[in-house]
Amino acid sequence: MLEGFTNTRPTIKKLKFETGKMIVCLEDGREVSVPVRHFPNIAKLSTKERNAWMIVNDEAFLFKTPRSTEVYHLEQILGTETFYRYRGLRGG
Repeated sequence: MLEGFTNTRPTIKKLKFETGKMIVCLEDGREVSVPVRHFPNIAKLSTKERNAWMIVNDEAFLFKTPRSTEVYHLEQILGTETFYRYRGLRGG
């Protein structure tokens, strides 16, 4: 049996920002830190605008400001699951 979070559906609890980083806090206790430079539209927001985030359907978030119209999905933070999904041990 695999240990870790293999049977856990990641859901967003909150967002935090530190210098140059956006931290997505998940309900299961994990925190995923990403460079905000990968999200140029978020990088352009003021501190006040960044703090006006709202979680949508547990897997997405948006910012309640006219300067940000995108809804960001958890996949944009974690990457596309099919690229890293565990497929068992390979080789001989």
